[in-house]
Amino acid sequence: MDYLKAVRNFGFRAFVVVILFAFPFLAQAQIDPVKRQLVQLGYNAALQGHPPLSIYAFYYGNAAQLLNTNLTLRLAIAPTYLDSELGISHALGENTDLGIGIAGGGFADNYPEIRMGTFHPEESFTGYGGELSASVYHLFNPGHQIP
Repeated sequence: MDYLKAVRNFGFRAFVVVILFAFPFLAQAQIDPVKRQLVQLGYNAALQGHPPLSIYAFYYGNAAQLLNTNLTLRLAIAPTYLDSELGISHALGENTDLGIGIAGGGFADNYPEIRMGTFHPEESFTGYGGELSASVYHLFNPGHQIP
């Protein structure tokens, strides 16, 4: 009896894992067609100990139809980091867009080691980095765009 229950539980768990891994492939993507701007400031405080500094600020902007063309510029700018993408609508066909991105900056790949609520600076490091990206956004259902 326990054997059958274990097999059923394993089958259910395997099903859940397959669905979770397949979900990103089921999601639709498109270049954001709406102009957006957001400024966020924040601070995270620890209740005890001496954690790393946790102040952050960033600007997020999405400039749709840049210069009245098929270009969209998405920017996320922090004091030491930039993440951007230039989206080109209909670059690879009527329902396929292309995105070309650049990201990186100082402190982009930092790693603070925290175990059991204690910050270990000797096991932490500061990292710098950058990356280039290219993305293809194909709209499989042209009549059902994301609102």
